[in-house]
Amino acid sequence: MSPVNSAALTVQRCRAKNWLTLKTNITVIDSESVTVGLGIISISAARLSLLNESLNGILEDIKQTKMNIHLLGVLDTLKYLALGGRIAEPGRCSAVSSM
Repeated sequence: MSPVNSAALTVQRCRAKNWLTLKTNITVIDSESVTVGLGIISISAARLSLLNESLNGILEDIKQTKMNIHLLGVLDTLKYLALGGRIAEPGRCSAVSSM
C-alpha cells in the first residue's frame, strides 16, 4: 500500500494487531504501487508462501519486485487529482507533479 493511502495503511496495521491473537504472522508492507502492480506483488508473495519460502525470503522478493514494476496511467481529466489535492487546479499549473 502506498503512503498516499495512509489511512488504509493504518487500518491494515490495526487489523494485523487484532489478528495476532490468532497466532497469525502478518507483515504490513508499503507496496508503493496500485492496481496491477499491487496484484503482481501479492501473487508473487502468495506463490512463495505456498512454496514454504521464509518470511525474509518473501520480503526480499517483494523488495526486488517493487523495483521492477513501472506503471503508466492515462487520465481523461485532471479534475479528481486537483480535487484530491495531488496537483494544482487544471489551468493554474503548466506541469503535473510526480505522483
